[in-house]
Amino acid sequence: MSTSPGRPARLNATDEMLAVAENSVGASRRIQIVWALPHRPDPARLHEFWKRLDAGVLSRQPRSPVLPGARRWWSATGNEQQPCLGADPLRDNQILEWLDRQVTAPLDGRRLWALSYCPTETGSVVCLTVPHSTIDGIGLLRAIDATTRRPDAPLPDHPSGIDDLRDIADQLITGTPDTARWLGKVGRDARLRASIRDAVRSMAKSRDRSGDSSAGEEPQFFSTAFVTVPAAAWEAAADAVGGTTNSLFLSVAERLCRTAIEETRGRPLEIGIPISLRGEDDDSSANALVVVPLRIDENAPAPHRVRALTKDRLARVCPEDTTLIPQALWHHLPHALSRALKTPGAQFTDAVASNFGETPGRVPDAIDHRPASKVFVRTMSVPGVVPGRARLRLSLCMIRVRTELSLSITGIPGHFGAPGRLADTVESVLHSLRIPAEKWTVS
Repeated sequence: MSTSPGRPARLNATDEMLAVAENSVGASRRIQIVWALPHRPDPARLHEFWKRLDAGVLSRQPRSPVLPGARRWWSATGNEQQPCLGADPLRDNQILEWLDRQVTAPLDGRRLWALSYCPTETGSVVCLTVPHSTIDGIGLLRAIDATTRRPDAPLPDHPSGIDDLRDIADQLITGTPDTARWLGKVGRDARLRASIRDAVRSMAKSRDRSGDSSAGEEPQFFSTAFVTVPAAAWEAAADAVGGTTNSLFLSVAERLCRTAIEETRGRPLEIGIPISLRGEDDDSSANALVVVPLRIDENAPAPHRVRALTKDRLARVCPEDTTLIPQALWHHLPHALSRALKTPGAQFTDAVASNFGETPGRVPDAIDHRPASKVFVRTMSVPGVVPGRARLRLSLCMIRVRTELSLSITGIPGHFGAPGRLADTVESVLHSLRIPAEKWTVS
């Protein structure tokens, strides 16, 4: 939902659950944007870029409301994590390890996000790492693009009782009809009633457990493969099998799972599809999205069939895909109950496939007004996925940069192996779909 000028952006259910993800699933989610540059920018330009980012929506933290009943809000806060500028050039086979070090670097307190740079043998690499609880991928890309334009009005940096009253009123105005609609749906929809009942029972069982079933399991930090594909070749491959750019992308995710994860063979897969709910360019929401699980049976993997399944599932997107009860009620529940009634999200699907579309505006040349040769987006769990606490085993991100599609594929090493093996598996799956791909930063 777009925020009116001068009014603070409020945390929604997704923001709140991402903020406590480390406690609930043992890892926090981070987003990393990577620029491969054919040149080495002047350090002064990197510092200028950092300052422009610091003046925007990335530099903010949650604050408690003044009045009970209002939601938490985002307050402007300066980032104390200064740019990290390396001096020694990286060899090609060192770039991925360097990126992994940047994505796992501590971000806490007022170290809100990190901008890092290092020269390479053919130019340089720059990465921006941001907690997912602060912003989603589309919001982050827009925030980067906004640095190339005149800055917007600053975010509020102090609480206001009047703003809290407005937020309470907004919740009443939107919550009353939402609750009436929801009550009617509960009466009609046996699956929704069962989901609510199962969530409450699960909460009760978790209280009775003497210990954590995942105790002793170590987090698994995902391996990464980066590849680029000519956009025209991808579209031609999609046309050849009666699919679309996106249904082919989902088919790639499905085939990667079936190829590498033995227990997914012979059973349906669930692939999470993030759907953006973000409004106009002035929408300062943090996470304006819902992750919709798409169920794919093993006997229906063809891209044209995935296209039909996706169309049908997206036609049924509803508020209960985010929380099982109206969000106006959800925000006032005790923490344990609100956690139980939040839909599981990406961490509890087999794979998540995020298609960001075309890079907005001037993202490829945002650093120093000179274009990057490649731009990638990846999402990572830090310190890693704990297998007994989260189901996610594979994550894909795709973004179009001029005439190329950039894909990052991250997979749990217990199934996909080290980065080199993952890259070979990705190349093999793409080849089976007649998609030519070029690897980047192979270890």
